[in-house]
Amino acid sequence: LTRLAQPPPPQAASVALGRAWRISPVGVAGMLAVGGLSMTISGFAPIHATAKGYSQADVALLLSAMPIGTLILQIPLGWISDRTDRRFVLVAASALAMVAGLFALGFDGGALAALVVIYVVWAGASESIYSLASAHAADRAGKDDMVALSSSLPVPAAETGNFAPMSAQAPLPVELAFAPEEQRGRSDD
Repeated sequence: LTRLAQPPPPQAASVALGRAWRISPVGVAGMLAVGGLSMTISGFAPIHATAKGYSQADVALLLSAMPIGTLILQIPLGWISDRTDRRFVLVAASALAMVAGLFALGFDGGALAALVVIYVVWAGASESIYSLASAHAADRAGKDDMVALSSSLPVPAAETGNFAPMSAQAPLPVELAFAPEEQRGRSDD
């Protein structure tokens, strides 16, 4: 697709978290945030919707709609971040995710459409942090650092994606997590 010569392969390509941190602490911090946010939201959504009394079909609709937020929000946030300091856009996306999360927590179980909109915004804002943090880090990297940076940045996101949901659900009663569905919500057993 181009007439340019292929660039030479890098001398070494390995995960180098310290090097990634030196290049862009904001990029690594963004990756730490997005991994935990993404997996916690994905795990919290069905629990939250079920607790509010929605059916399995409603929960499936909610989970299916959440990726639409990523599509909708990444384009304008990316466009803005290309024209201004990406850190400001990262803060704005984080604030939007926080506000949507607070709306989700305070949601009273009304119209499903309202819950879908809340989760679309929550998921879209939090997932956009990945591309914004990655672009911020790439802006600060030299040509020789790009492969190591690209292989290193997903690691913090993956690690927090593994551990954040467990931490977020730690305060829940253990019996809630393992109780058969028909026993959940019963107080006289």
